[in-house]
Amino acid sequence: MAHLQKKKLKSHQLHFYIDRKHKTKTFPAGTPASIIHAEQKRIESQITLHKLGLRKFESEEKTNSITLAQLAERVAQARRNDVGAKTLKRNAHAMRLFLECVGAETSVADIRQEHIDQFKAWLDARRKGEDLYRKKRGINKELQQLRTIFRAGVDKGIIPEQHSPRIKLTKVDLDRKPGFLTKSEIIMMANQLSGDAKTAFWTIYYTGARRCEVARDTMKDVNGLKWKDVIWMRNVIRLYGKRKEKFQPLHPELRKILLSARREDWQPEAHVIALVGSTLTRYFRRALRDAGIEKPGAVHLLRHSAATRLLQETQNIRLVQRFLHHERISTTEIYAHVLD
Repeated sequence: MAHLQKKKLKSHQLHFYIDRKHKTKTFPAGTPASIIHAEQKRIESQITLHKLGLRKFESEEKTNSITLAQLAERVAQARRNDVGAKTLKRNAHAMRLFLECVGAETSVADIRQEHIDQFKAWLDARRKGEDLYRKKRGINKELQQLRTIFRAGVDKGIIPEQHSPRIKLTKVDLDRKPGFLTKSEIIMMANQLSGDAKTAFWTIYYTGARRCEVARDTMKDVNGLKWKDVIWMRNVIRLYGKRKEKFQPLHPELRKILLSARREDWQPEAHVIALVGSTLTRYFRRALRDAGIEKPGAVHLLRHSAATRLLQETQNIRLVQRFLHHERISTTEIYAHVLD
């Protein structure tokens, strides 16, 4: 759609058509190739949206002058079919914080490193009283979401690449070991639970599932573990989360627990766990407190505990990687201290 032509004196020229009118854009000699290709991608994206009738083609000058609030709105609109609702919600939360810190009407073209440093200091002040590790992790999560928005703005042709700031994360101690429950603590915590909360407890412990793979966000949510996902004949359980599907072995003990929890009038589309995620977290935290266990975490603590148990029993970190469905072994290596 946009043809790049090399001219004399090492300059480049971009040729494209809008409404049957030929247009060109010239890049002077010495312009970095990354900027040239990013601008080509931006123009091609603008042309596509223009042809589809979704957004009128805008000149570079008009695009460059958008505010942070406009960027947030356009990126959210452009990504609504690309990512899940949870991701969009996290993006929007981080951007709201950034707008509160530096101002919604600030031009994207005016963003400098000072604004990013200002945002880091602002987040640090908001998290006063937290331990250093938790604070840094929390700040980095917001910075990662902010980085995603600016990168999406470039990829979708909303802003040119040179207006996307470099956002460096705060250095976090990578030697921190994940918390986990011992076998006796597992029993103590389980004894504090009943009903669906207890069923969810053992399901997470025996499958290493995340909370979103077992419980719904809201009662209207169609996600979450359903009875049709428990495949009795194949002795596996299907989990779906983070836009990925995975199958875990159905542990004999978990099979007994699920069979006893299944109602006689069960339906394939019915949810195994009727509780929503926030309620499940509240029950788990209360169970930890009542059991006298002083360890940070709640639902995800069980996922760590399942991985630790498997590594202790097998001494095989690759097996744990497959069990947790980590794409990179480096992610699983946080449990390597168990082998010491």
